[in-house]
Amino acid sequence: ALGINSDKILEVSVDYGAALDRDQITANAWAREQNGVIKGFIYTVHVAPGENEQERIVEELNSCDAFLSNLTQFVAMLDQQQ
Repeated sequence: ALGINSDKILEVSVDYGAALDRDQITANAWAREQNGVIKGFIYTVHVAPGENEQERIVEELNSCDAFLSNLTQFVAMLDQQQ
């Protein structure tokens, strides 16, 4: 949910695959309000290929100040649209 008293749900999705140089996995994070029409690009991270790629992508995003800042700005933009 977007807030304690909010019924809005934020969906975060990640598209990922081998980078052009094949030395890394590139992951692009996106967000949108559940059932919303506006989907925003949030951030890109890179991880080494190997085991547990999905978990490592999530860990990288969760520890990234820029990702959290961009996500916060996206939520603020959604709130202004209401």
